[in-house]
Amino acid sequence: IYGLLYMPFGIFASISPLLYGYVRDQTGSYNLMLQVSMVLFAVGGALLLTLGRYPELRAGKAATPPTPAQPAAA
Repeated sequence: IYGLLYMPFGIFASISPLLYGYVRDQTGSYNLMLQVSMVLFAVGGALLLTLGRYPELRAGKAATPPTPAQPAAA
């Protein structure tokens, strides 16, 4: 699971220098990419706020899966 979560970070970290360089070549400065990065970092931080509460597990009580519904009697 950690690998699947970490994979996009690695991919985009390897692509970002190319993207920054391309934008620098087209516009003559890094300002556009830095502004886009600031917005994306803020969006990423705001998305963390939407995760909800952390599940609360109490010691000594194991979580039990729900039991399947009983079939209706005919």
